[in-house]
Amino acid sequence: MKSLPVKELLSSARRTTSVTLLSVSVAFLTGCTDRQPKNLREGSQPNKESRTEWTGNIKRVYSKDVDAGNTEIFVDDDAGNTKRLTNSPGRDEAPTLSPDRTKIAFNSDRDGQPAIYLMDTQGNLLRRLDNLAPNDLISKQNNWKDNEQLIVRETRGWRGYDTERNGRIYQLHRWYVNINTGESSGWLVETYWEGTGELIEVKDFGSNQVIFKKW
Repeated sequence: MKSLPVKELLSSARRTTSVTLLSVSVAFLTGCTDRQPKNLREGSQPNKESRTEWTGNIKRVYSKDVDAGNTEIFVDDDAGNTKRLTNSPGRDEAPTLSPDRTKIAFNSDRDGQPAIYLMDTQGNLLRRLDNLAPNDLISKQNNWKDNEQLIVRETRGWRGYDTERNGRIYQLHRWYVNINTGESSGWLVETYWEGTGELIEVKDFGSNQVIFKKW
């Protein structure tokens, strides 16, 4: 076998080494282009607010001050997203969600005088309840008798000793209206133990039915 001169052997080795290094460099660069930063890969989101989409499943509805003297209505869904539903001067407050979770009633003085307004859970279909008395406003939670009847006023009723139940009691009269007409539909009489505040009876004087009775 014929031996190559030392000069030619060195030249061949240099060429082989250059080709090998070039192949390694190309492979390394190709691999780098296939690797995207973790936070830019498909399906990832760079911040918490855009990580999930609005689910539509309302977890709570509430009012919150956004400026001095300006209170607005917000909702949170079950994924932790928050959506603002109102944007008006004045105070939008005391929101209450209907039993079927499709409507929100709330108090607002956006037109100059306090009144009750209705909207859907997206903040649309806003309307004012007319034909109400001036003091008809939402006063506390659980203000829906059903999906069409909204409780708008409550007054302290009879208080004294109940011989049938053998104890001191007091009553609340809670008046409700039809949200489609704004007209009064009837009232509930809630009876409580005076000492503990425990609810013992609810009677509907619109339909003349006992809704709840402890015994």
